[in-house]
Amino acid sequence: MENYSIDSNEELNQFLQEVVENEAVFVLHHEETNVNALCASMDFSDDDGEDCAVLCLWSSEQRAERCQAAEWQDFEIKRIDLTEFLENWCLGLAMDQVIPGLNFDQDLQGIEEEAIHLAILILNELEQQQKELPLEKSASVAEYKNELTSLL
Repeated sequence: MENYSIDSNEELNQFLQEVVENEAVFVLHHEETNVNALCASMDFSDDDGEDCAVLCLWSSEQRAERCQAAEWQDFEIKRIDLTEFLENWCLGLAMDQVIPGLNFDQDLQGIEEEAIHLAILILNELEQQQKELPLEKSASVAEYKNELTSLL
């Protein structure tokens, strides 16, 4: 895990709490080109030493809406169900070496977190809030968390 400042830890905790409460993450999506809002990583490099792509994710529609400007003005807010995100998106992002960017602001500042680690953090938050999420590929949140942990 990255060394976060106190503010970053608070921002990460707020992201996790809101995502679990909303049971969703939000992206900015351009329907015509089928592209989501991406930017270059400040913290992670791929196998070739190039900056990884960052998929910008927000914990609420309102946060995503604040970034619907400039190059993303033609992008629509798209809700991704939390089950879909955890079971499909996180694994795909990890395989493609794309880093989730959490609650980025208009200046593309936010927290970058590896996809599998983010999934585990969200599953931990589900357990902390004593909230069970209907998973399709695992029997329980705890079981899926164990499966993901074995990938690290």
